[in-house]
Amino acid sequence: MKHSKLKTLIMTVVAGMLVAPGFSTQAVNEEIVKQSPEQFFGYTWDGNSYPMPTSIGVAPGFVPFNDIFAKLEGSSSTVLTNSKGADIGVELTNSTPEKNSDGTTKSESGSIWNTAGNELDLTKNFNATMQFYLGKEDSKTESGDGIAFVMTKAKPSIIYPGGGALGIWGNLTTKTADGMPNSFAVAIDTNANADYKWDTAVYNQVKYSSTAETDYILSNGTSINQNYIAWGYPGMKNQYRIVKHTSYDALNNKTIEYNKMLAFANGGSKYEDVDGSTTGVGEFDLVSQGALNNGAWHQMDIKYVREGDGGTFTYTIKLKNPNGTPSGTEVTRSIHWSDAQIQSIFGSTKLNWGFTAATGVKFENGVVAFQNIPGLLDNSFESSLVDTAGNELKHDAYIEEKYNQAFSIKYNGATSRQSWPAAADGTLSAILKAGSNYGFIIDSVQDMTAEVKVHNVNGDYTLRGVAIDPTVLQLKNGETVFYVKQLRVQGIHRQDMANTDDKGQTLTAKTIATKLGPAETIDAGTVGGDNGVLSTTADMPAVKERPLSLDAVPSFEFPKLTVAQVVGGFTGLSNTAANADALKQSGIVMQLPQDAQFTLTANLPSFDLGSDYVAGSSSIKFDFAKGDSTGKQTVTLPDNGEDTPIYTGTQTPNSTAVTNVTLNMAPYPKVKVGNYGKEGNITWTLTAAP
Repeated sequence: MKHSKLKTLIMTVVAGMLVAPGFSTQAVNEEIVKQSPEQFFGYTWDGNSYPMPTSIGVAPGFVPFNDIFAKLEGSSSTVLTNSKGADIGVELTNSTPEKNSDGTTKSESGSIWNTAGNELDLTKNFNATMQFYLGKEDSKTESGDGIAFVMTKAKPSIIYPGGGALGIWGNLTTKTADGMPNSFAVAIDTNANADYKWDTAVYNQVKYSSTAETDYILSNGTSINQNYIAWGYPGMKNQYRIVKHTSYDALNNKTIEYNKMLAFANGGSKYEDVDGSTTGVGEFDLVSQGALNNGAWHQMDIKYVREGDGGTFTYTIKLKNPNGTPSGTEVTRSIHWSDAQIQSIFGSTKLNWGFTAATGVKFENGVVAFQNIPGLLDNSFESSLVDTAGNELKHDAYIEEKYNQAFSIKYNGATSRQSWPAAADGTLSAILKAGSNYGFIIDSVQDMTAEVKVHNVNGDYTLRGVAIDPTVLQLKNGETVFYVKQLRVQGIHRQDMANTDDKGQTLTAKTIATKLGPAETIDAGTVGGDNGVLSTTADMPAVKERPLSLDAVPSFEFPKLTVAQVVGGFTGLSNTAANADALKQSGIVMQLPQDAQFTLTANLPSFDLGSDYVAGSSSIKFDFAKGDSTGKQTVTLPDNGEDTPIYTGTQTPNSTAVTNVTLNMAPYPKVKVGNYGKEGNITWTLTAAP
């Protein structure tokens, strides 16, 4: 007998949930969950007087490293080391500088660079997240002058001028472009040198049209009360406007003939100088005075992406308050270089990189910490919602449906400089986060842990994610589910640089859609070891009501009937064995909205065996598993062409078995010998209403 299906109806309701009334959690799990990100990943910030870099989401604000940086001899820089012997940051300048013999403040010039083997390669992608700390300016202390991130062909062998030159721009009083050659810099300037000095063009924001001295010493009265962030090329002549300015340098007993000022290309700026006209290079952004020296750690992300015959370098600076919350608008700029430009600017695709900083009569801290080191690890971290077969969900999720959230760790040992983690006996740890409409299913209420499966080319394994304070969700089918929003996982296998076949591993955690809500991009968590951490986001699908649908209904197959059977009538003729087995596996499959009153009916038309055959004199009888406390019910479906109620209720499993199927027929003596091949077409209808 065949079947068809008709009619769907969708309704919307809100699922109910409640907070668990208190569960016993093992003390060790509670301790792990309540640790700060730095404690959980095993990072120690000590051995210095600076505040610990603020966490970025659930990621530590810094990561330990070793043998990455070395200071330029004679500079004021130093590498910060903690009590465990790990490097944790670099100090370029400090707020308590030395004094000259006359009691004046001794200026500082910081310069620190990568060690051999830790260069950047412009033929490959790289990225880094770092945080910088410039101290706190108050009524007694004026800050200056700033720091710079620099990439250059060759590490400098000299310390470039300090003060407003920041150790990159060169000499203020020369006519030549004597800044750091073959270099690119992102400068973070905290002091306005607005009269006869570097910053005149920036803080006056003037498009100069002459070389008169008065034309460059005027201030607009507002901009000098701001700081700037800019990118440029310290070794290029077009980076500067050189003007005639005669003065006497008493300290060095010589006459100054020229002043050199920064010239940026914002808005098509044009600068007239002693050698004609220049348009400037690079760009600057102004930020509020004090926003950089507010006692906060500020975040700087850099990213380089190879694109065809070149690459694009992007920096994003996120200014923050001391508690780590955002302060003001992000500053971001992207610079594209063709391969020809890379050779023209740098003269090489393999670059040294580091930081410079300077103080003058004003001084400040200049400290940098890293969340990951550019070029050290070729790794990535991604997350997505997948179905139980492991396929990424490309459509809306349904309320109370169970899924998996996948976390993919990718690592390329062939292009990394270290294993991850570096320690041979180390492992990775992760903090996993679910979206606001989802939760990780706790499968062990006793110790509040969840199964986390890990797929790895070297062999799959299982870990336990720990959590506390679960929420209880009473499902419509009567099941009780405990879920949490965050899991902490330890013991993830090390990514060994020597094992080039091991390209990473994927963690999956059982997840349930807990409430209705729109699609969203979430902070999905962090994975890290002793030399690098990565965070990721995930695009989580919207959670909607499960649509009403009738996906499968039973087809009944019976043995061939004899004439004697039809003439005499019969009861209890069972369906074929194959048909009985199939119906036990999947008799009726339906999808039901939350808390809907649904009705399932079936309509079996008359078999119409011939003259005087009475509709309804035959029937199919079967048991239907309702999935509730009443167990099953027996249904008799007559062949009268009318809708017969199969079941009405609010609760049933999505898939229900149909068993004990029999065919019954009243005597029909007028049957004649022949092959009727009679089939009944049953119409099944599922409806729902609030």
